Amino acid sequence: MEEIKRRTQGPDETIGTYMAIMNRYFHRLQYPITEDAKLTILLRNIAPVYRNQLGAFEISSLAQLKTLCRRIEHRIQTEDYAPPLRKNQSLEPDLAYVDISQDIDELHVSPPQTSQSSNIHCSNQREVICNRCKKPGHRAIGCAEPAKLICYGCKREGHMKRDCRFSGNANRRS
Repeated sequence: MEEIKRRTQGPDETIGTYMAIMNRYFHRLQYPITEDAKLTILLRNIAPVYRNQLGAFEISSLAQLKTLCRRIEHRIQTEDYAPPLRKNQSLEPDLAYVDISQDIDELHVSPPQTSQSSNIHCSNQREVICNRCKKPGHRAIGCAEPAKLICYGCKREGHMKRDCRFSGNANRRS
């Protein structure tokens, strides 16, 4: 019984694992103890993070203790969330998370330099032009203008290629 009273929950041990181990201890006792005694031992020996948050509850069963502790455990796991690594911090940059707004900012091209040496290095770069509003400085994915239907066959606005009467697709549809 002394070993049971000294057995506390480990820092990385889930409440489910800890309660299962303690249950095995309780079953190995020569004389069974009451659920209230088990509850008292468990409440005293669970990790402090659980004890601090369970103080406001009147716990009357082992099942209730397990349910409440699992809720606390879930909340702790969501608080431990860390944002994904950036491409330059990842071991596999092609598999790293890409933030679209950040990616657009990285694509912006700086204005041409006046010195000749910088023109040599930047000669193959072009200014980014939006396909939606036709204004320079951003791409369509970051454009504030509403999207328009554009035919990729005739390049006119207001319809899609599948409905384009200029490329003959509208006549083929039934």
